[in-house]
Amino acid sequence: MGRAISEQIIAKAADLKTVQPADVVICDVDLAMIRDNSGARRIKRNM
Repeated sequence: MGRAISEQIIAKAADLKTVQPADVVICDVDLAMIRDNSGARRIKRNM
């Protein structure tokens, strides 16, 4: 079975051959994205 794209990206960034779910790795991060779904609920509507 093939590896997920996220596993491939993390393995490459950590300079490892493979990674699996639940592995703890240390790697360089060149781009990070945060999505906060609670933001819309915390803003008071003006209606």
